[in-house]
Amino acid sequence: MGLGAFIWIPLSLALGRRPVFVIAATLMFLSSLAAGFARSYYELLASVCVLGLTEGFSLSTVCWYP
Repeated sequence: MGLGAFIWIPLSLALGRRPVFVIAATLMFLSSLAAGFARSYYELLASVCVLGLTEGFSLSTVCWYP
């Protein structure tokens, strides 16, 4: 989640919050779908790591934007 802040904050300053929110929500949906259909531990681990990156967006926008 901490690495997600380093990705999402500059991206949201460059593109705006709304497009970045759509990207993060889409990634969250796809990675949770992949976690649901994971057949091995490594697939589950990769999808949960992507979930953590997208959760970093919500925490970073709450902290940086009033």
